[in-house]
Amino acid sequence: MIFFKSYRLMMSLVLAFVAVATLVFCWYAWSVYDNGVVDYQAWRDKDAVKQMFHDDWQWLQYGDWDKISEDDFDVDFMLDNRSSSQHSAHSNLILKVLRQSGKTVGLLAYYPKSAYWWQMLFLIVDKDHRGKGYASKLVQYFIDDSVARGAVKLTTFTRLLNTRARSVYEGKFGFKDIKHYDDKYMDLVLYPSKK
Repeated sequence: MIFFKSYRLMMSLVLAFVAVATLVFCWYAWSVYDNGVVDYQAWRDKDAVKQMFHDDWQWLQYGDWDKISEDDFDVDFMLDNRSSSQHSAHSNLILKVLRQSGKTVGLLAYYPKSAYWWQMLFLIVDKDHRGKGYASKLVQYFIDDSVARGAVKLTTFTRLLNTRARSVYEGKFGFKDIKHYDDKYMDLVLYPSKK
């Protein structure tokens, strides 16, 4: 009888240990794996990405602020079709998100304009998570991944007034200002060196 009681106690302790170890492993896997730049998953990221676009739509759309509206760009179309164009579903857009502590805090969207030229279409960091180096982490990911895919020329586009973005592109990564449009927009280029 004592054997059965000690056996039950031992099995209860083993099961409790396994349960705690499983919970710790799941927490660790979730918190570590879910941090960093990962593939966009609509079920997990779409609402957060749409909120970021809603919060910053004027900075993200081409046009004069008094002549554009939030409805001029269909975020759902871009995300659902992974398209760099609003006019046809090219399915050429690479979508990455930056996850931190179980939250989607940034978006990176880029695509090949040719085999050797890659364009960053969107870089967004959630307004509540700025100033933590997340934009730089996303730009570095864009550079590294594009070069790994064969890029020798990287480009992006921003408003001249977007000093936050310019300080990252030009200041930190060395993108060069190559062209202005209507004294409101600018093209930037980077010819990355191979490591």
